Formats: sequence, C-alpha cells, structure tokens
Amino acid sequence: MANDANLAVRVSVLEVQMATVAADVAEIRANYVTKAYLDERLAAFKAELDARLNTFVTKDEFREELSKLEQRLHTWVLNMFIKMFLALFFSLAGLQIAMFQIFLHK
Repeated sequence: MANDANLAVRVSVLEVQMATVAADVAEIRANYVTKAYLDERLAAFKAELDARLNTFVTKDEFREELSKLEQRLHTWVLNMFIKMFLALFFSLAGLQIAMFQIFLHK
C-alpha cells in the first residue's frame, strides 16, 4: 500500500515534469528559426543598411553645404546688426524729437 502511494506520487511528479517538457518543446517550436530564414532576413537587413549608407553625403558635398550654411549665417548676422542699428538710431531720433518738443513747450 505504501509502495502504491509512493508510485502514485512518482507518476504524478513525472506527469508534471513531462507536461513542463512538452510546454517547453512547444515554445521552442513556436520560436524556432531556420538558418535559411535567418540568412534571408540578414540579407534584407544588409541591403537596407547599404541603401541607408548610400544616402549619406560625401566630404566634398558636406564642405559645400557647410560653406553655404556659413554664408547664410554671416548674411543673417549682418542683417540683424543692420536692423538693430536702424532700430536704435530711429528710437534715439524719436527720443530726441520728443525731448526737443518738451523743451519747446516749456
């Protein structure tokens, strides 16, 4: 009788272990990737990467773009300086006119 109880416990433990192994095998089969599929995906990734790398500019093109950017920045700074100078000049001129008007009315 005791052997029957031990045997039943062992069988139930083996059943649980077999169920775990079966679940692990099912998970492995679900996630299994063949070498051919992996090679195909790697080739597609390499082609995509090559296409991306071909879109980058060369050093000469980069220098040309950099010089254009430098010229635009130089022009912008010069324009801002002129605008600030004119704004300051006309605001001071307006202030002088206002002070002259106040001086005349005293």
